[in-house]
Amino acid sequence: MVPRYLPHLGGIENHVAAIASRLHQRGHQVTVATQLEGDDSLTERELSADGVLIRRFSSAGQLRGHGVSRSLISWVRAGAEQADVVHLHNFHAVATLANVFVARRPFVLTPHYLGPGEGRAELALHRGYSAVMRRALRRVSRVICVTPSEAELFAARVGYADRCRIIPNGVDTLAIAAAVPVELPGRLLVVAGRLEEYKQPQLVLEALAELPADYRLAIIGGGPMQEQLHRRSTALGVEDRVLFPGRLPPSELHGWFRRADVVLSMSRRECFGLTIAEGLAAGAAIVASDIGAHRDVVAASGSSAAGLLSANATPKAIAAAVRAAGARAETPMPGTVTSWDDVALQTEALYRELRS
Repeated sequence: MVPRYLPHLGGIENHVAAIASRLHQRGHQVTVATQLEGDDSLTERELSADGVLIRRFSSAGQLRGHGVSRSLISWVRAGAEQADVVHLHNFHAVATLANVFVARRPFVLTPHYLGPGEGRAELALHRGYSAVMRRALRRVSRVICVTPSEAELFAARVGYADRCRIIPNGVDTLAIAAAVPVELPGRLLVVAGRLEEYKQPQLVLEALAELPADYRLAIIGGGPMQEQLHRRSTALGVEDRVLFPGRLPPSELHGWFRRADVVLSMSRRECFGLTIAEGLAAGAAIVASDIGAHRDVVAASGSSAAGLLSANATPKAIAAAVRAAGARAETPMPGTVTSWDDVALQTEALYRELRS
């Protein structure tokens, strides 16, 4: 169960799709249950191109997965069509909380946990929400975290350290290697992800103004900061060097990573540094904030093509790190990060363990 699913684009949606399709390929019957959110363009029951059954349950409003579908709760409570294992995603969605309360054992949670947030209001809200979720999770069989730092933070803030397992996010190394790089002159910096304040894309935009005119920046994604970033690029006088491709499916995003000289993420919090993992797989150099998730990804990759600096770094410091990053690799480097096939195998092994 995931609060939102494809065609909505996002890291969690892509994560679920990658695992579901590969488990189906391995002979399992897989159903992805999600919320319809009043979108009349989508059907309630659909077989995806890769054979995964998608069940969409109506939920009022376009709430980006934060609504609550009574019909989905009833379906999970009834046993999710006699599922052997129920797997829920996204700790931060109220829809997940409601379904954790009614899920039958064995059930698994992948929290995609970002921590308590920032500011007094967010911290207070998280404290209350976590207390309720902690109670709901008493029957959880396993909690799958994608990095050691996420597992440590989840255990400290929510609990269940004894039930946490680490299965990293995957990277489609073969698809990245096969992607055709976008055609652009000069040197290209890429920032990809939802344009939220905590991800700090504005710092990279400010850093661009400190770099020579042959540097360009692609800010890929959508979100509440989009218009602000457009205005700021004009104010800095770099609007002719900034590209806003919008939200892209993975197949198109891979072409940007293949062309990137440097992939950047200055986020203050992540559960996994997926964009930097994909950048490394594509052969790009990396400049990223020195947070646990980024350290975990860089360490696991064994790459020397990554520079980490404080999440509070100045634009000048980021520009200096970009200059020091050097030239991109001649070819992609598949194998330096975990593939989705490996992730599916580890997930399958965990399911079998719970059923034994």
